[in-house]
Amino acid sequence: MTLISEIEIISIVIMSGILCSIPGTFLILRNNYYIADTTSRSILLGIAMAFAFTNYLSSPLVIIAGTITGVLGVIIIQVIQHITMFSERNLSIVIYYIMLALGLFYAYHITDITTFDISSIYRGETAFVFFDRVRIFGIDIGSYAIYYLIISMIISLLLISIFYRYLQIDSVDRNYANSIQFQTRYVNFIIVFITSISVSVSFQIAGLFMTTVFLLGPATIAHFYTTRFLSMIIVSIFICIVSTMVGFSIAWQNEISIAGTIVSCIGVFFIITLVAAPEKGILYIFLKKLKNRRLVEECILLDIINSNKELDSSYLNTIGNSLKWSSEKVNSIIKKMVIDKNIEIINDLPIISSKGKEYIQQILSKR
Repeated sequence: MTLISEIEIISIVIMSGILCSIPGTFLILRNNYYIADTTSRSILLGIAMAFAFTNYLSSPLVIIAGTITGVLGVIIIQVIQHITMFSERNLSIVIYYIMLALGLFYAYHITDITTFDISSIYRGETAFVFFDRVRIFGIDIGSYAIYYLIISMIISLLLISIFYRYLQIDSVDRNYANSIQFQTRYVNFIIVFITSISVSVSFQIAGLFMTTVFLLGPATIAHFYTTRFLSMIIVSIFICIVSTMVGFSIAWQNEISIAGTIVSCIGVFFIITLVAAPEKGILYIFLKKLKNRRLVEECILLDIINSNKELDSSYLNTIGNSLKWSSEKVNSIIKKMVIDKNIEIINDLPIISSKGKEYIQQILSKR
């Protein structure tokens, strides 16, 4: 392939990722991530039904039918949830497996299985979308996927811009939305529709597995860094672009699965974020707990030194035995407090300083 074809393929994948990551932000903020699984499985039924009539996966009817069944799957969940005691998350597991089973049954027994490749639906045909071209009067004007993605993105952005205020209220502050008796079911329908059309357009490019990752992965990673509505959308799009470019470059050079490599890159970015993210990462939380534990230990020692006037040269063992700490631990904490000038060593005995007394008073005042 030429450089132009490579650029076109990676542009298609990036556009597909952006198209999915935008509704994914709403799903993460609203804690409705189950919709991603439901829509990504439910659309297979619509795809198979439309394919039986058109025998062509790039037909607009395939996208329309996939969008309808994706929305239908979520509507069925909500209807059953309103008339029963089951939660939406539990119902979503049952419904999307039923829709998936119906889609697979229809695909295997009604459509021409020689042309309807189930494995390509799941893995996607990332490298082959370039060959499905649009020609007008014999002139090649680009891939079908580009135009489908552009049209879908225009529809999604148009709906988001029209209902932006309502989407923001419902996604960011659900308590406020409930207090003003905000009709969340209309917002939910808009989000489900945007999600369904995004999945229906992206399934052939990215496959259902990578489409689900595009929906939830970048938005989840972005949620570690920001909780603001617009900022989260921007960060998730940035993460999607970076992970797609890195994954595509690795896959293209090593001639391995593009979809699998991009999903792996998003997974690596998620693990890095999970460990090292500021304020929410595992490492930050661990260090914060360690710091808080150290501060408590320092306060305990300061209080003992301040209240006990009969410490002798064996104070390390005395304090250690009373607190069941090792003398090495007591000594290391005292050395740190000496550096912080909370205590002073006079005649080889620890004496609390004026700064240490002020520090104790501050801690006591915060109780």
